[in-house]
Amino acid sequence: MKYIKQLDTLRAIAIIFVLMAHWLPKTNIIQRVTKDSIGGFGVHIFFVLSGFLISSILLNTRNQAEEIGLKKAMAFKNFYARRALRIFPIYYLLLLVLYIFRSNLDPYNSSFLYYFTYTTNFYIYNLKTWDVLLPQVWSLAVEEQFYLIWPWLILLINKKYLPQLIWCFIFIGIVSMWFFMDGRFGNILTFCCFDSFGLGALLAWYAVEKSEHLIKLYRLLSIIVIPMLCVMVFDLYFPEWGYINFRTSGSIVSMWMIAYIYINRDTEKLNRNFLLNNRILIFIGKISYGIYLYHSLMPTVINSHFLTTWLGPIVPNVVINMAKHYFGPFMLLKNITCVLLISWLSYEIIEKPFLKLKKYF
Repeated sequence: MKYIKQLDTLRAIAIIFVLMAHWLPKTNIIQRVTKDSIGGFGVHIFFVLSGFLISSILLNTRNQAEEIGLKKAMAFKNFYARRALRIFPIYYLLLLVLYIFRSNLDPYNSSFLYYFTYTTNFYIYNLKTWDVLLPQVWSLAVEEQFYLIWPWLILLINKKYLPQLIWCFIFIGIVSMWFFMDGRFGNILTFCCFDSFGLGALLAWYAVEKSEHLIKLYRLLSIIVIPMLCVMVFDLYFPEWGYINFRTSGSIVSMWMIAYIYINRDTEKLNRNFLLNNRILIFIGKISYGIYLYHSLMPTVINSHFLTTWLGPIVPNVVINMAKHYFGPFMLLKNITCVLLISWLSYEIIEKPFLKLKKYF
């Protein structure tokens, strides 16, 4: 699929929501109004966007393979190679560094086996408490588990059954959330996230296979997006009365945003949109994977040593005392600066060279 820079803006919005949830104090007005769910909405955006992009790639790959007679085995190899080049390098490099210094991280974590095998969501579900060091990688585990099954279904199943397959996944996600509504951490199990991926896949199917009906789908989404926003708010404050889960309603809203960007991708209407074409947001979106991966280390690893170990010997006491007095805003600014710098360096030095290898697949 041709690169659409405005989708990076959407990634930036999603990662900003996640940072708000993880870094703002619980007493903050945003946290109180959203009932600590703003980060969840950010993850829903990522899931729907992932379902859309991955399904678009797979559907186009299938069509091209059938046109030129390419073997399905080659299509599988190319897909998984490109995914590995995008996801694995900085993920496993980070795990390697953390594992080497794991003795200095106690009592933070001892779950490296789950990190390495992308099964952290099952670990957290069984433990019934959030992991301290890398709690956010549960969603990366969900995505990797989804990638294990989705390409096989999209590339091998009879094409005429693809819409039914996608709707089946959406249905499984919705029903699973009903079953786990009263249980703790049930929403991080992979099958409970199928509705988000499925809605993204549904949009991809219309974009690739039924492009003439894509405008009709967008108009339908435009009609129901306001009720879905109302459902999201209602579910936050009255979850016991919620018949449509927050993830499902949030995923439909995300689907509408992606559809708007995709349909208007080559139009002046989108190019004149100040928010979606904001260079800062596009930059943040480009490095959003690194931000998502590294951000939890800011308060747990860096903050605990920042003032005393790093700054103490070289910064005057008056500056240290001032920083302590304004500890919250100071740490927030420091966290933002550090995570942007580290993620940018990670993207330029590590991710980019590997991304250039994707052309061979």
